[in-house]
Amino acid sequence: MLKHAIGIRAYAPENEVVWHINKTDRHGIKNLTFGEGNHRNSISLIAAKRLSADDNLQVNASCLQPFTLKVISYNNQYRYKIHCDQASSKTVLDITISKQNKPA
Repeated sequence: MLKHAIGIRAYAPENEVVWHINKTDRHGIKNLTFGEGNHRNSISLIAAKRLSADDNLQVNASCLQPFTLKVISYNNQYRYKIHCDQASSKTVLDITISKQNKPA
């Protein structure tokens, strides 16, 4: 199950994907499909390799339709509205990760 292997779970009714990221190696998923009919979406999410967990996290996202990406890392939550660029279909997020225990 994706949730346990790489921490990704899609919530189709909310058009949201939640990703728990605490790994430093390159990882993610390509062509995750969720939703039905006109709300069907296919997304790819790839986290770039980091040298340490303290390094900023870079996520490449691509999709057919806009969706919300919620990244949870070290008790911090980040929410992004991913808009699909029809020309390149890619969005690059640069996320500053803090390992301090802040309220989520």
